[in-house]
Amino acid sequence: MIDRALFALVFLAAIGCALAAGSYFWWSYPSGKLLLIAALLYIVGSFGLTMAVNQPLNLQLAALQPAQAIAFWPQYVASWTIWNHVRTVAPLVSMALFVAALLFRRALP
Repeated sequence: MIDRALFALVFLAAIGCALAAGSYFWWSYPSGKLLLIAALLYIVGSFGLTMAVNQPLNLQLAALQPAQAIAFWPQYVASWTIWNHVRTVAPLVSMALFVAALLFRRALP
């Protein structure tokens, strides 16, 4: 669960990506595949990882007593940081694919 409403707005992009992925089925241009891949990459790589990995780790850490949290911290930081890097790269690659799809679409007659 996302705690701040403003932060949640960032994840509304996942809805747009889902719509873009759905449009693949009626978008007959070859760049539709790029659009589908970009949308799925964003949904899974950003939104999905946040909900499946990072947020549960945050909640797990928050539920611990201070002494337990200190012992858990090295494991938490190692795992959270790796997945946060993936969460950072996935939307960047997704954005590049969205732009490529649009440019490829505009280049067609």
